[in-house]
Amino acid sequence: MKKSRIKPHDKRNLFFRDGAWWVDIQVNGRRYREMAGPTEARARAYRDKLKSWKRDADLGLPTTRPEGEPVKFETFADEYLRLFAVNKRSYERDVRSIAHLKTFFSGWNLRDINALAVANYRADRTEVSVATINRELACLRTLLYRAVEWGKIAAYPLPKKRLLLREPEFKPRILNDDEIGCLIDAADPRWLRPAIIVWLHTGLRKMELLGLRREDADLRGGWITVIAENAKNGKARQVPINDEVAEILAALPGKTYFFENPSTGKHFHDFHESFKTALAAAEIKGRVRIHDLRDTFATQSLRNGVDIRTVAEIIGDSPEVALKRYCHSDPATKRLAATRMSGLITASWKRAKEEKSRHEVHEEPFEAMQPATNSIS
Repeated sequence: MKKSRIKPHDKRNLFFRDGAWWVDIQVNGRRYREMAGPTEARARAYRDKLKSWKRDADLGLPTTRPEGEPVKFETFADEYLRLFAVNKRSYERDVRSIAHLKTFFSGWNLRDINALAVANYRADRTEVSVATINRELACLRTLLYRAVEWGKIAAYPLPKKRLLLREPEFKPRILNDDEIGCLIDAADPRWLRPAIIVWLHTGLRKMELLGLRREDADLRGGWITVIAENAKNGKARQVPINDEVAEILAALPGKTYFFENPSTGKHFHDFHESFKTALAAAEIKGRVRIHDLRDTFATQSLRNGVDIRTVAEIIGDSPEVALKRYCHSDPATKRLAATRMSGLITASWKRAKEEKSRHEVHEEPFEAMQPATNSIS
């Protein structure tokens, strides 16, 4: 005969896991499954508070949810990375952000992180850019929303507006022909130089190229396929390549990936340091990122007559996004537009003037067109 699984009344809605007692209860159709305390007595007390809250809610009485066992930031941060962030494309960035957040919020209870704590965190991170601080605070915001969703805290403790600071307006960096030539010459010929040439010819994102597998390329047919897993928008697409790019990719030694680390057999994840070295050797001034090679491809394509829809399909964005983010002008192009417009207006005016002059020369006077008559004496 099967042993009854019915729990004693004082242990209902409770269970023990990972060295702590947890509560599992439904309130108004929503399930609350959260850590209730290190001991059974404290867990029972918290469960009873939740049941009282449930009864008041059922009766329509004004009530607030009771607070549970305090949850430390560093404990939940590890859980957040393991259960949620691991499935995000920005997982590595979240790992870096949480590492910095832990140095400040270690030992804090989640429910005690408020606007003042965030202000102190900003003051503690003055050595980095506003954009970096905003990425870390955005990670903190998502972490706290998950804490509410998973029943770790009763309510989101930060202001929903004005959490992030205004970032300086981003100024894109489009490389000119001389800078492109100097950068290619200065780049490491083993990996970085081929990558730069392919980026400038295709407009691929960084990880779309570094994660490109040999099986996803038709070098003879002149196409490479960006699989959905590597695409930022989750949509696969085909990108045309020319003979120069095909030859460069074919010459790379990787077996599975074109840009394969021979030590690990996996693809490279970044060329950040070698890219900085190449920029310094090429004496290129100003801030230049690897992503600016994508901007340069899109901008140069438009300047050379490729329509915006074709450019957008190649780089994997909508025409509106491509036009706003990647297709930029510069002082030289604006000056050229002004010069061309001046020439067009001047030429049009001269043609109109010459046409009027020719018309006036061939037109006979009105008197000459009248028939001759005899005068009456």
